[in-house]
Amino acid sequence: MKNWSLRIIVVLFLTLTSTSTWGAVVMFNLDGVAGNGLLGGNENPAVAGGGSGGVGGGGISYDTDTNMLSLDLDWGSGNGFTDLTGPVTGAHIHDSTGPAPSGFTLNGGVKYDLSGFLNASASAGGISGNVAINQVDESDLLAGHFYVNVHTATNGAGEIRGQLTVVPEPGVFAALTGLICIGFGWARRKLAA
Repeated sequence: MKNWSLRIIVVLFLTLTSTSTWGAVVMFNLDGVAGNGLLGGNENPAVAGGGSGGVGGGGISYDTDTNMLSLDLDWGSGNGFTDLTGPVTGAHIHDSTGPAPSGFTLNGGVKYDLSGFLNASASAGGISGNVAINQVDESDLLAGHFYVNVHTATNGAGEIRGQLTVVPEPGVFAALTGLICIGFGWARRKLAA
């Protein structure tokens, strides 16, 4: 009976550690030289007097199994931010073509158009929807190369911007390893008794 418990723990450990790929949901923040969120100061060159925005209640997440990026972004006074200079004329995800640590401002080309998910209001607007990320772009997304840019007539090159940066979280493998160690400790105590 004592060996039975140890065998279960060993089989569980081998099963968990032999799994080569696990899907994950990766969470993101918006960052830039002027601070967190969608800000005019994050634009390159910086925009003075523009609006502000940030992550909405649904957050920003990426599912590595489905390659879907879920966006919930808000701007304007109706959402607790500053109003834009006018209605939104476009919104995109751009690739800054290089690593993007905090404060990164390199401009890049449009990768994904967000117009289909857009509420263009200057005072209570936002973006809410799911974007299918091409598999070849996944590494750039996860490396922090992508940014969201929101355009208005006054600021055609972009009024507010935020770099998509991964929120660090403890790894699933580390958590499972801890649980397995606890299980081994429990089994050892039971076998010693």
